[in-house]
Amino acid sequence: MDRPKTRYAPSGDLKIAYQVVGDGPLDLVLVPAWVSNIEIGWDLKSYARLFEGLASFSRLILFDRRGNGMSDGIAGAMPLEEQVDDVCAVIDAVGAEQPVLVSMLEGCALSALYAASHPALVRALVMLSPIPRPIAGPGYEWAQSVEERAALVRSFVEHWGLDSPANQFLGTGSSEQRDTWARWQRLAIGPAGAAASLAIHGETDVRDVLPSVQCPTLVLRPEGETIFDERHSRYVAEQIPDVRYVETPGKGPVWLGEE
Repeated sequence: MDRPKTRYAPSGDLKIAYQVVGDGPLDLVLVPAWVSNIEIGWDLKSYARLFEGLASFSRLILFDRRGNGMSDGIAGAMPLEEQVDDVCAVIDAVGAEQPVLVSMLEGCALSALYAASHPALVRALVMLSPIPRPIAGPGYEWAQSVEERAALVRSFVEHWGLDSPANQFLGTGSSEQRDTWARWQRLAIGPAGAAASLAIHGETDVRDVLPSVQCPTLVLRPEGETIFDERHSRYVAEQIPDVRYVETPGKGPVWLGEE
């Protein structure tokens, strides 16, 4: 598959980078997690496999969130509510009508907020291992503590973009795969940007939004997943009215599969 061209959608004073691939009858917007680079993503076999699979039956719209990849902005500078405008800008730029939003991890919070804010504009949601709130709180006591998350963030930032066993993002693939993942990190966002994005994500809590999501929603999670606690996904599935929860075979993240 030929790589799509990167274009820009105006969002206030910023420009948000996006790509369109495929020509299927269904518009499908992929909302990334807190870090992305849509151009380098094609160099990662797992992401390329995901992109090509989705584009095989849809018109797939990819974009970098503000402060990531080729998009303008300062990472972590804007709360989640203001990032909804970036999703609107990309959807308007490509002329998508009632798209399906596919999101992963932290991106699920943004897609849920968009769907709740614009109920007539979303056909459906697909959430891959969603995380509505990363830190423990009332009614959510089993999540990470503030101290546990702070230690994790410190480790991420210290080893960001380095081909090091301590870089938890790189997985356990071949040396070539790990090198490509490290390059993706460096080109997606710098260490300071990663710290800022993780900080603002640590404050995210969209639990009150979930009951307001009116469109059909599919929550997917691999049955053998050990990195992301299943109770995040189950909580989301319990709160959205029109939802189906499915556990898929395998151990790896559902959007990447097992290398």
